[in-house]
Amino acid sequence: MPVVVFDFDKTLTKQDTVMGFLESASVKPLVPLRKWVMLCWAVLHKLKLISNNRLKQAGVKLFLEGMSREMIRQKAAQYASGIQLNDLYRSEYLLKFPEAIIATASYEDYVKPLFGKSLILGAKLAYKDDVVSGLLRNAYGAQKVNLLRERGITKVDIFYTDSFSDQAVMDISETVYLVKNNNIKKIKG
Repeated sequence: MPVVVFDFDKTLTKQDTVMGFLESASVKPLVPLRKWVMLCWAVLHKLKLISNNRLKQAGVKLFLEGMSREMIRQKAAQYASGIQLNDLYRSEYLLKFPEAIIATASYEDYVKPLFGKSLILGAKLAYKDDVVSGLLRNAYGAQKVNLLRERGITKVDIFYTDSFSDQAVMDISETVYLVKNNNIKKIKG
């Protein structure tokens, strides 16, 4: 059986989901102001002044820190039910590889409900006494390869992604498909 890995945001979805989850899950006051602050952090990331890890940590602190594990579970399930999956989800994931690995920088909390049998390797929240205390791990770029290696996977047969930020996974993949707006282009293999 081939090792097939899919990225999630904008590979299997119509749009990025991380900020939407942070906003919809948050019970903190002044969410619009927090969103503006997060936009400033995102600009710093685009300018390569902060890492993706730091950006993700800022999002957790601004929106989720202090929430209970149970509240996150409920909010994640609710958010997952509204995620718009794209045509690739149906044509490639459901019909061809329904047990593929999903490697994503998105939070496992809302990705897992969408993929019953699949292994999900994503961002994870840290908890202290069942309350969100920060970011336990990110799953961005080369971190995805590390998570695959932790499970004994050193080679991927087929990889689907929308971004060259996944170059590290591309490097260990035999075949790579680049996904843009439901269009798939083979770029390796």
